[in-house]
Amino acid sequence: MVKGNHQGIVIDVEEYSYYSIEDIQNENFIVALDHLEDVHNFGAIIRTCEAAGVKIIIIPKDRSVHVNDVVMKTSCGALDRVKIVQVTNLADALKHLQNQNYFVYSAFMNGKDYRKVNYADKKILVIGNEGKGISRIVENLTDEKVSIPMEGKINSLNASVAAGILIFNMN
Repeated sequence: MVKGNHQGIVIDVEEYSYYSIEDIQNENFIVALDHLEDVHNFGAIIRTCEAAGVKIIIIPKDRSVHVNDVVMKTSCGALDRVKIVQVTNLADALKHLQNQNYFVYSAFMNGKDYRKVNYADKKILVIGNEGKGISRIVENLTDEKVSIPMEGKINSLNASVAAGILIFNMN
């Protein structure tokens, strides 16, 4: 029935049902993924969000990772406790939430040291694409760019690692 490592067990489940922007109620911390492509990063970010108490992740419908079997497996069950909100346009969703007093922080290499930021009570953390980072339109909506200082020769972190550091420090 399946290819790959199945350990002798197969289950047929329904497609994942995404939530809508209207399902966001009384949340103080939301994570948004700007065209993330790697399913392993997505699953790890879901797991991190659940561990940190973040209950909402927003993803765009097009040119972005979607919930699939690898994401479900990588999230180690966290997907059952984190709502994935799929939107047609991430920029429009961020504007909508800014109108509800959310403050948008985006992860950038040249942003303000995340340890020196006074975070708003209602906040959104945007993590960009693994290769291209944050899109220009989302950058223009960003209230504050935050970064993780690097001391080594490598100038960037894996998206899920950066998300983990920022999520736990912003929470």
